[in-house]
Amino acid sequence: MLCEEGSFLVRDSHSDNHLFAISYKHEDKVLHSRVETSGQYAHLGGPLSLERSESVVELLKHAVQVSTSLNMISFTKERDILIHRRGAEAEASGIHLRYPLSRIQLLPRLQYLCRLKIRLLSRPDKLSSLPLPPPLLAYVSDPKFLIPNMRECLRVLEERKKRLGIT
Repeated sequence: MLCEEGSFLVRDSHSDNHLFAISYKHEDKVLHSRVETSGQYAHLGGPLSLERSESVVELLKHAVQVSTSLNMISFTKERDILIHRRGAEAEASGIHLRYPLSRIQLLPRLQYLCRLKIRLLSRPDKLSSLPLPPPLLAYVSDPKFLIPNMRECLRVLEERKKRLGIT
């Protein structure tokens, strides 16, 4: 993950028992934790978690607020947020959730990726013979498709760092 320590992304959970998971950068590794709900609360960890809120959005806003305010007070002080991880890392950890990432800002749309894959696997002179509905065929045949500019993606990340005052 080419992001700052404290960057995180909320995504769909692969577990049938959880709606959301959070992927975050911590100690130069990308880790994943499930966002659990128990009763009326959302939390990162068990029902007795230190950090919990009535919604996932409020939980994450609070975690960002706590992480940001602790960073202003002391660079070494951390607030433990109880999280579940696999294997040897399955303990409470002082993590900082500071910089929410948006898939929309960093990744192309699925529609674009499908078009790109079709274009890569098909000869340009054979596109019109693909068994696709006419609107989809017109979209796939459009010559305006571009590969995402990684420099532009990195520029967006740099702008976000400046806007948030990250050095």
